[in-house]
Amino acid sequence: GIFIGTPTGKVMKVVDAIPLFHTHSLAPMLKIACMMIEEYCRTLEDVEIVGIYHACAHGIGDMSAVKVIADKVASNTTSGSVWTIDIAKVAQKQFALKGM
Repeated sequence: GIFIGTPTGKVMKVVDAIPLFHTHSLAPMLKIACMMIEEYCRTLEDVEIVGIYHACAHGIGDMSAVKVIADKVASNTTSGSVWTIDIAKVAQKQFALKGM
């Protein structure tokens, strides 16, 4: 998924999380999704894509599946970040995001 928000210096405020795919993403669909998200961000004040998040059914997953996407987001944003969701912590109702 994609995080959108406002970066200010060393602080990044995430204002929304936009889920994308529950299976492998295909480049054309991802490109269109990002174009639509960028257009949505333009309708808001000072909001941009600030990162991506990824979850794996088996806990903290291998980030190699999203590395290309993460690299692209980082090259196109001023403060891109990558997060993974620890499914085991979600089940325990604990904070489950881990920055990569």
